[in-house]
Amino acid sequence: MLGAGKSSIAHALDAWLFDQGYRSYVLDSDNLRHGLWQDLGFSNQARYENIWRVVEVANLLVDAIIIVLSTLVSPYREHRALALDVVTAEDFLEIHPHCPVEVCAQHDPKGLYRRALAGEIKGFTGVDVPYEPAVAPDLVLKTAGHSLSHCVMQVISLLQEHTILSQQYALALQKLS
Repeated sequence: MLGAGKSSIAHALDAWLFDQGYRSYVLDSDNLRHGLWQDLGFSNQARYENIWRVVEVANLLVDAIIIVLSTLVSPYREHRALALDVVTAEDFLEIHPHCPVEVCAQHDPKGLYRRALAGEIKGFTGVDVPYEPAVAPDLVLKTAGHSLSHCVMQVISLLQEHTILSQQYALALQKLS
C-alpha cells in the first residue's frame, strides 16, 4: 500500500547494492505512472496493465543481469501472480511490506489518503479497494516500528539466502547495521 515504505526500502537497497558493485535498478510505480504509464488509471484493468508492463520491463532487465527492485501497489493476488508467468521463479522474490493503513496514512506527504477517505479519490487501495495479502511471500517486512536499515538488512539477507548475492558480502551487511 501507499506509505508502507516500498520506495524508501528499494532506494536504500539500490544504493547499498551499487556500493557493493552490483547492478540494480528500481522500477518505482510513482515514476513510471508519471512517464511511460501516464495513460493508465486505477481501474482493475488498468492496474493489471500496469503490472504487466512493469513485469515485462523487469524481465528485460533481469535478462541483462540486473537486480530489479519493483515498488508496485498491487492489491490483487492474481495480478501479482502475473510476474511468475513472465519471470522465472528463481528470479522472482515477493516481498510484502506490511504496515497498518493508519500508519500508511500518516506517511502520506501527498495527502492522498485524506482525499480518498473524503471520497475525492476512488479505487484507492486500503480505503475503498481491498488489499489481498500475499499467500506465501518470500518475506514479510513489518515496516511500522522498524528502521529503514533494519528492513534493508532483512531484504539483503533474503537475497543472500537465494544466492542472488554472494556470501562475501556478509561483512558489508554487518557494517550497515
